[in-house]
Amino acid sequence: MKVKTKGMWIIVGVVVTLGLLLGSFGCEGAPPATTTATTATTTAPKPITLVVSDGHPIHIPCATVIQDTFIPEATRLAKEAGYDLNFTENYGGSLTKCLETLEGTESGLCDIGFSHYFFEPAKMPLHNISYYTPFDCTDPRIIARAVQNMCEEFPWIEEYPEENYNQKVLAQGFLSNYGMYTNFPVKTPEDLKGHKIAGAGPNLEWLEALGSTPVQITIMEAYTDLQTGVYDGLLLLADMGVSFKLYEVAPYWTSCDLGAQWGGMLSINLDTWNDLPKEVQDALVKAGELYNVEQPKRCYELGLEALDLLQEEANVYELTATDKARWANSLDEIPNRHAEEANALGMPGTELYQAYYENIENEGFSFLRQWEID
Repeated sequence: MKVKTKGMWIIVGVVVTLGLLLGSFGCEGAPPATTTATTATTTAPKPITLVVSDGHPIHIPCATVIQDTFIPEATRLAKEAGYDLNFTENYGGSLTKCLETLEGTESGLCDIGFSHYFFEPAKMPLHNISYYTPFDCTDPRIIARAVQNMCEEFPWIEEYPEENYNQKVLAQGFLSNYGMYTNFPVKTPEDLKGHKIAGAGPNLEWLEALGSTPVQITIMEAYTDLQTGVYDGLLLLADMGVSFKLYEVAPYWTSCDLGAQWGGMLSINLDTWNDLPKEVQDALVKAGELYNVEQPKRCYELGLEALDLLQEEANVYELTATDKARWANSLDEIPNRHAEEANALGMPGTELYQAYYENIENEGFSFLRQWEID
């Protein structure tokens, strides 16, 4: 019995020793499981850097809200999900000019870009609905709510850039109420006759039947163009003109209530999007939702502040209700014409124009002119 007991203890000792050796070195020399787990939890995620571009300078709301709202929110949410998300920011045409950002985002020159619909009437014809509806609602917050409702009802709106221009929409962008800066007094629409008046593109149709000469421009050259007489005035937002101090070279401001606008989109290159982790995609989508709320709100507030400043810095006029009605009624059926053009391209033109008007009117706004949509 004693011999047997001794032998059993010898066997037990050998087994324990082998177990310790295996625990130390793992199978076939692999590191122990506890070491692998520790390494996985302490490895920091690889940083992700996205290039952002907007042709407008940073003091314009579409760019401002990218910098002070969208980027911080996306960074915060990505960090909560365990990702180090960074952005390289380019504004004021330093990477893509206003007329280049749609193509720049499509090609991947920038990962995220703000593209302005009014500079792309040929490529984004149906996204210029508000521009083709003169004397629209003057509050960009209402326009924004109407557009968001439409995006839910008509997924086509945000699918179109994805299918045609290789980019996914993260947010929509808006502009405050349009009026006019000029180097001569404009007290009635008839005062524009014989003058060169500039605009961004689609809004040049607002000048039809007034006897003025339309000139297409970009805002970055507006100060010099007005100073050197390239044109005599331009259709513009009060706050955008103030940010460029246009009242110094065009000291007359006329409030026309031509309308706030659905002006563009914040989008991400589709190849970049597909390469991102799901958690980072979610962070960008949620940041875009915040942009959708904050950006039109900022436009509205800046528009009011600009009007106050112009009372001190410029000669301010306001068209009467009769003047505005006469101007609106002098135009042809601009919305219906563009709806039919969109229909001919296989787009839901009539449906979207009708939905736009219904959504705006549901917010309590009455159009100055009842445009006919067949």
